[in-house]
Amino acid sequence: MSTRIYVDANVYLDYFGERTDGIRPLGEFAFRIFQRTLKCEFEIILSDLLLREIKARNGFRARAECLFDDLINKNKLIQVDAEDKDEQEAKFHKNWKDALHCILAKKAGCEFIITRDIEHFSSFSDILKAKLPEQV
Repeated sequence: MSTRIYVDANVYLDYFGERTDGIRPLGEFAFRIFQRTLKCEFEIILSDLLLREIKARNGFRARAECLFDDLINKNKLIQVDAEDKDEQEAKFHKNWKDALHCILAKKAGCEFIITRDIEHFSSFSDILKAKLPEQV
């Protein structure tokens, strides 16, 4: 059985934008996660909140649709939507959007969340552990 993971928007943006941090190839690290997913190692959970964050970035819509189509064709993309109770629980936190990502990931049975913003998610470690793409 594949490991369920939640991939934060910044990892998608690393991939779509082929970003680096000046030293490391962040886009390549992200690509490896998606490649391993297509090889059936992972199942990716995708939320409506995450979709909105990705689509808010201009220029990445076509690449996002292509990636999501590939993942759907391999049955490796599972969509989860926030319910009112999820959003209410998340709004108790200062950074409620990241809290909602964690709540939805946990609800969907994810092992961890993959993000570039480890420090943002450290306050939610009681909900779900965060890892960098290169740590997986």
